[in-house]
Amino acid sequence: MKMTNAQRKINIIKNVAYLMRSRGETKASFSERSGITRTTIYKILEGKVNKVQETTLHKIASFFGVPCDEMECYDLEQIQRQSETLSIDGNKNPSAVPIIPEKDFIKNLNKTVGQLVTEYPLTYIFDDTSNVIALKIESPFFDIFSQGDILIIKRSALSDSQSLHLYVTPQNQLIVKNREALIEKKLKSENLKLIGFILEERCENEF
Repeated sequence: MKMTNAQRKINIIKNVAYLMRSRGETKASFSERSGITRTTIYKILEGKVNKVQETTLHKIASFFGVPCDEMECYDLEQIQRQSETLSIDGNKNPSAVPIIPEKDFIKNLNKTVGQLVTEYPLTYIFDDTSNVIALKIESPFFDIFSQGDILIIKRSALSDSQSLHLYVTPQNQLIVKNREALIEKKLKSENLKLIGFILEERCENEF
């Protein structure tokens, strides 16, 4: 069945309310940290906006780490409840992940996640892992990732050899390599500083 504008509006209202509630966001904190005015948030939640602007929806989806089409087309609270009854991982608590722009990434490598979550926008993952940060790509990245993509990165020296790893070169450039490819090409890995491995890629068109 084709989604009507009225149903999209209802889904957005319900999903914004649910995501704010489940993430512990008030209207004031959500406004301050997302850059969306309180007036706009109130109007959306009270159903006074017939069609949420694309840029506003993108900001909301990016802030909560949810694809735009899911915000419009699904009841996220209902999906989450179903997931909890069907998945052994369904009851995991969300972990806050700071989204660091590419231009700020290297200078913040030594900061703790606790420090970074107070300085940058957040997304969330449902996982038991810790020490996770996100890199927001601001320029085409080695023809692998696109501008606006979000890379969820586990800061660790330990992972399987199939994972894509993020390194910093002596010239302070970010590079992504598969561990096996690094060995095969006999790159001087001792000159590269390992940041960690990529847990997840969230493409621009998912936000």
